[in-house]
Amino acid sequence: MNSYIGFSPVGVLVDDAVDSDHLSADAVDGTKIADDAIDSEHYTDGSIDSAHLSADSVDGTKIADDAIDSEHYTDGSIDLAHLSADSVDGTKIADDAIDSEHYTDGSIDSAHLSADAVTTTKILDGAVTAAKINSAVALGGPSLGVDSIIRTNAKTISTNITFAGTENGMTAGPITIANNCSVVVTNGSSWTIV
Repeated sequence: MNSYIGFSPVGVLVDDAVDSDHLSADAVDGTKIADDAIDSEHYTDGSIDSAHLSADSVDGTKIADDAIDSEHYTDGSIDLAHLSADSVDGTKIADDAIDSEHYTDGSIDSAHLSADAVTTTKILDGAVTAAKINSAVALGGPSLGVDSIIRTNAKTISTNITFAGTENGMTAGPITIANNCSVVVTNGSSWTIV
């Protein structure tokens, strides 16, 4: 009786007779592989590169935690929508990067002004009125001429005035005290109308 290796007497392959040793190079192409037959155990480490990834196949579930670093960002890709609240602190802002266009109107208050920051050039002409000056500051009052050579005062007193007894006063007359207004000269004070 004749013996056959891998074939039945009628020339048909015996089950499991074709192993890797009997396959020629590149004999197994896509048409020979069943659908869904290739799994991670069949891949060579590092063999799946960007050319073999389909578009949008790498989503958040495929990326390891803490794996994305600045080298992976496209320049300009981090916009306002991708910044978390309060993520930009002083350490993230370049020196001299903040200009007037970045301030919210009215956001610079006295707490944010450094000492002696408001110089004469920063004050608008005509912006300082008597109401802006602390009452403890002694003012020369209104005047005329160079070096305030002539001191002036109004001709009508339209508010109630009370001397505290610790000061004296002088007014250029004539002077009129408006209805329902008064000047009280407390003992110890004097008021002279010249």
